[in-house]
Order: sequence, then structure tokens, then C-alpha cells
Amino acid sequence: MSHFQEQTLSGKGVTIDGNTFRDCHFTNGCILKYGAMTPFFLEGGTIDSTCTFQLDGPAEGTVKLLAALYQAGLQDRVEALFENIRRNSFPIAPRN
Repeated sequence: MSHFQEQTLSGKGVTIDGNTFRDCHFTNGCILKYGAMTPFFLEGGTIDSTCTFQLDGPAEGTVKLLAALYQAGLQDRVEALFENIRRNSFPIAPRN
């Protein structure tokens, strides 16, 4: 796990998984790579509008699931999930 603090990460690929970023600035077309394989920590800082996300593995699978649900007519469920994200409220369904 790498720790980045008050750094500007500019114009390159940056792996989010397994790393800590405090008050960092992502700029100049950087690519934020996320696979949902290991925990990460992201606090403060900025991500400018030129940066993009590259999703792999489980992260990519989650986005594909949400897209399929949306296309299958469950737009209200997907929108409800995003509304919960906006409110920082994540109701958890009971596990069997």
C-alpha cells in the first residue's frame, strides 16, 4: 500500500486500489484505475474534469450490472441507489 499526501498526480495512470490519497490533486488527463480488489482511502483533494476512470474486475462488473438493470426497465432502482450515494446513506439488505 502506498501513501500519497499533498501531491499532484498529473497526466498518468494512477491505481486507486490499495492506496491512500490525502489532499492530492489529479490533473491533466490522469487515468484513475479502480478494480475494487483491495480497500483504498481517498480524502480531500481534487479530481479535475480532464481525468477519466478505468474500471476493471469487480468494479467493471458492478457498473455493467447497474447498466443492465437500467436497460431492463429498473431505472427507478438505479436512480434510488444514486440518490442514496448523494445523501451518503447506504441501506444494506439483510444477507441470508
